[in-house]
Amino acid sequence: MIRVRRKDEARACPELASLREAELARVHRSLAAGEQLNAKLLGGRYRVAKAALAAASAHKCYFCDTRARGSLRGEPVEHYRPKSIYWWLTWSWENLLFSCYECNLDKGARFPLADGSTKLERGQHPPGDERPMLIDPTAEDPREHIEFRPVPGGKWLPMAKTERGRVTLELVCRTDRQYLLVDKWQAHVAAMRPAIDAIDRVMVTEDPRRIQSAWLEHTRRYRQWSAECVALSLDVLHRRFSAEIERWQLPLDVIYD
Repeated sequence: MIRVRRKDEARACPELASLREAELARVHRSLAAGEQLNAKLLGGRYRVAKAALAAASAHKCYFCDTRARGSLRGEPVEHYRPKSIYWWLTWSWENLLFSCYECNLDKGARFPLADGSTKLERGQHPPGDERPMLIDPTAEDPREHIEFRPVPGGKWLPMAKTERGRVTLELVCRTDRQYLLVDKWQAHVAAMRPAIDAIDRVMVTEDPRRIQSAWLEHTRRYRQWSAECVALSLDVLHRRFSAEIERWQLPLDVIYD
């Protein structure tokens, strides 16, 4: 997971505001008339935001950072706070994420809160007194909570750095489905080998200008926000060049443009 820069709703998805107002009014009328709250009543008009959400992450899942397969039609719009519990946020721009089918299915309607925090009351807007355990990649940097580490066999797997990181990994990208991703992660690390070797060859010169130039040239594609597996790339580079990064003040942040 990496930080996703959420654009302003008015620019990214201007039609959502009026739709939200109409849908909230419709559901309120239905509930007042005694209808049961369920998925059918909420409907799926929030999907009008799917293209804008996908564009904000270069069509990558906000959780596992892998690209959507082909058409967006089969990929869901994820509700950070589940719509079955926080139904009044069903059409809220700040509550919508782009997700792959697997992460959406894994998470389901689970949304654990930290001990001592208070769930939002009906109609209340977040955050209130809630302290969610699930990381919101549009509001915080997931890399403060999760990092990739090498394990025996040459594989790299996501590991929790904090309790919120642990809970997030239990909700999405779960260990029992990592086998679906581990081959992609291994192939990605293998593809980084030529860039790492090229940087290694320049490091021995101890020429600051050449080192800076080589670093920027060979790491840019892996630090670009629109690339897949950016968090993995950054952790591989940090583990391999941690001393050099500090010595030569080499940038290791995500490149947004």
